[in-house]
Amino acid sequence: MLNRTNTVGGAKGVTVINGSEKQLTSTTDYDTQPSWKGNTIAFTRDNNIFTMKPDGSGQQQIVANASQPALSEDGHMIAYVQEKTYMYQRQTVLTVSN
Repeated sequence: MLNRTNTVGGAKGVTVINGSEKQLTSTTDYDTQPSWKGNTIAFTRDNNIFTMKPDGSGQQQIVANASQPALSEDGHMIAYVQEKTYMYQRQTVLTVSN
């Protein structure tokens, strides 16, 4: 089970709870909206989407200005939401990418 937590000292991050608790991320930003499939965890940090391995290693930003990541069953595709402004109108766009 994945969870977003605020821990002692103000650290914020994604925590995995599987018999015991282990914090996978620790930054000054809020890491939220985790999605875990296979060997990939996707999460939102400061309105950007990142991925990492289940042990917390290999963190990398994959999409800027996006949120609500959802991984496919095999973990190879990701859907996410972006807010965009077009002709002075704000639009919400759902994107699926691999």
